[in-house]
Formats: sequence, C-alpha cells, structure tokens
Amino acid sequence: MTKKTIDNVVYVLLNTFKRPLRLSLCLSVSKIMTKIAITRKLNVRILIISTYFPPLNSIASLRPYSWAKSWGRAGHDVTVLTTEKHVEAAHSYNLPMDGFRTIAVPFPKWITRLKLHYHADEHVPLKNSSKLKWKHFFKKAFSSFFHFLRNKKGLFNTCRMPDFSDFWIRPALKVIEKEFCWDLVISTAGPYATHIVAAYIKKRKQAHYWVADYRDAWSDSRIYPGLFPFNRLESWVERYLVGQADCITTVSEPFAKTYAAKFPQIKVVTIENGFDPEDLVNLSANSIFPQDGKFRIVYSGSIYFGKQDPSPLFKSISDIQNDKNSVHLLEHLEVLFIGPNQQHLGELISKYNLEPWVKLGGFIDRENSLKMQRDAHALLFLAWNDSSTDGIITGKLFEYLYSKTPILSISNHGIEASQKLIVEANAGVVYTSPIEIAEWLRTCLISPIKQHSEIDPQFLNRYDRRFLAKKLLESCSPNGAPVI
Repeated sequence: MTKKTIDNVVYVLLNTFKRPLRLSLCLSVSKIMTKIAITRKLNVRILIISTYFPPLNSIASLRPYSWAKSWGRAGHDVTVLTTEKHVEAAHSYNLPMDGFRTIAVPFPKWITRLKLHYHADEHVPLKNSSKLKWKHFFKKAFSSFFHFLRNKKGLFNTCRMPDFSDFWIRPALKVIEKEFCWDLVISTAGPYATHIVAAYIKKRKQAHYWVADYRDAWSDSRIYPGLFPFNRLESWVERYLVGQADCITTVSEPFAKTYAAKFPQIKVVTIENGFDPEDLVNLSANSIFPQDGKFRIVYSGSIYFGKQDPSPLFKSISDIQNDKNSVHLLEHLEVLFIGPNQQHLGELISKYNLEPWVKLGGFIDRENSLKMQRDAHALLFLAWNDSSTDGIITGKLFEYLYSKTPILSISNHGIEASQKLIVEANAGVVYTSPIEIAEWLRTCLISPIKQHSEIDPQFLNRYDRRFLAKKLLESCSPNGAPVI
C-alpha cells in the first residue's frame, strides 16, 4: 500500500470526526505517516507557501518553483499555496507546472482594485497643478505618499508591516482548512504573511514539521527601515511566530549566522538561491546582439538606489571620454541596463553625459534576459554599499555565474559575500576605484572579443537548484532522522 493510498483512507476517516478531535488525530496520524515515509522512503506530503510563484515574472518566484518541480519529480506529494496572479502574458514565466498541485488564493477584490489603480497612476503624467481638479489632486497626492511608503519604508511592498498580503492570510487559511495534514510545510518570505499562515497551520495541528525560509529579511531588513510604531512591533511578532518553527533556512552563511543568534533554539541551514541549468537548454543559439564590434556590458535586475551604485562605472567612462588619447575607444562600448526599478538611472546617466553609450532596455522577458547575459561581453554586478550588511546573495548572481560571461563587480567598500563568491568561482573581477575600472575598460575596448569564464563544473554543481532542493529536504530532521 502506497502512502498516497493510506492518506486517502485516513482522510475519509478523519472527516467523520468533529473538528477538535479531527485535528488532534490528524497530527498523530501525520507523525506516524512521517515515520513510515522515513523508514520506507515513501513520498512525503509537502506544502510550499509563497506569494511569489510562476507565472509571476520575478527572480523570487524561481526559488519555491525549483523546490516544487524537484520534489514533484522525486515522487513527493507537493502542494503550492500562493496568490492568484494577474500578469500580462508578455511579462509572465512560461514554465511547466506539472508534478505538483497549485492552490491560488485571490486577494479581496478591493485590494486587487487598489493595486491596479496604483500601478496605473504611476504611468499617468502630472498635469499643470492650476488645472487640476481637487479629486485628481488628492488622488495624485495620495499616490505619491503611498509610493514613498512602498519604496522608502517598505510598507505594502512585501517586506514590512503593514502589507497587502495581510489581507490574504485569512482567505488562504480558509481555503486549506479541510486539507489533510502535511508532513512538511515550508513558508518562504517575504512577505512575512507566508510565515503567519505556516504558524497557524502548525498551531492547528495541520502540519508536523515547519521550515521558515528567509529569502529576504523581515524586521532586520537593511533595504527598508519600516515605519514607527510597526517596526517596533515587527521584531516581537517575528520572534514569537518564527520561534515556533522547527528549522530556518536562508540564502547565505552571513544571514544564517544572524538567524542562529536570533533563534538559538532552532536549527538554521543555508540554502542558496542557485540556478536551474534546464533554463538554458531551450535558448536559441543565435546571438541576441548584432555582430557590430561593440563591447557590451549588461546589467540585469532591479537597482536599490542608496544601496547599490553604478557611479564608479559611470565615472570611469566619463574619465575615458575626457581623455583625448582614449576617447576613440568608446565607439566600441555599449552599456545596457534591463529590468524594473531603474527610474533614477536616467538622471545619473545625464549627470555624466553618457547617453551615447549607456542605454536603458526596460523590463524584458526572462528568456531574452538569459540570452543577453549569455551573449554580453561582461555582466555588471552592483554589490551592496552598506558595509554593515553582508550576505545579500541574489538569485541574479547565480544566473550570471551559469552564463559563463565574465562579471565586473563594483562597490565602494571592501569585498562582501557575493563578491567573494565571484572571486572563488574565478568568474570575473572586483573593483572599487573608477581608476581601476577605467584601466580594465581600456584593455577590453582595444580588443572587444567575447570570452568565457573558466568556472569549475563542480563549483557550479553546488548551486544547481536540483541539488539545493534535495539538500533542503534532507535538512529537515523530525525525530532526528531525515524526511527522505
């Protein structure tokens, strides 16, 4: 008899009892079934909770997706609890969704309307204030204030309290109320709502083992400071909720040390973001760029202004422009920025008079993004400028590593975790001075030839998402034994 058959039989039996007895019996059966799964290596019932999930085009969607895909292929019974997505086909991930079940719970309708109106207002030009009607004036004022809260403080931006996802918690719990118990529930944040849902599931005895995954920090966020008094409350709420987890996972060793100190009673494991090599298999072999003799530097992803700064690169290009002996080399240069949240770049480009060489490509689909990374001559990586923060290793860095394109990493202080990874992989160069960058550029522009990084395949295998998914599952140790 397979574990799935046993699950179905037990589920029918459990539904003959009233709720309090059903939940108590559910946990007892879950513990028994987990032990059976351990002993006989049967499939394990797993629930992944993540508001970021395909088809949503975000690097954050790929971490939980890789787990669902890998564990589904391994024969486990995987369910993903996520939000209902409203994305344009051109901006969506077209990824296979077989091998696991997805439960997409919508936000309340008024939340969806509010979000749609806010994003629509971002693209409406502000008219002459003397002609504004009061209604439109207050609408724009509110939109501006809301934009400040989102982008400066982190409120309503899947990071700090309060957040839109707060209104998703109750509907999500309602939808899965009658689901049979899971052996393992994994909540990946942000937003923090996923941890709240997981904590309630564990509390009402609907799951045996809970892994709280930190893709991004919560109350300790170095990107967004939050807003008083919520940022004082968040730290207490986080300690109380996540303190009930059985295991904590996060994306880097520095972050793991932080959470180990914060939650000394809980096991902490590093599970890097990684990359799925299968994403490169179906890419067209034709170059996305024309063969025009230009040396192309590509930056892919968001830029957190105040935290990441491309100015050293811009200063180095400006220095070459002002050097009559090497200005001619710039005819071979093109720097291309692609991705969201790059609104302030235009002003910086104008400040250094770099419009002929530095371009903004906007938001593009992931397939073309991967092709640009593969076909560029160099990839720009902007390290975190806050010297007090270490351990921010984004999924984008692993895309860069697997592209085999040399990486140009710049920052204004010493080497941090992401740059150490670049150096360890022999994947590129790390500079802090515009003078160093200018010398590197001159050398590259004299002979703009496409080269590849010589990275040890065994090094890359450590960050294969399939390997990391297996590592995560093996790290879950209820009763002192691995889940699989």
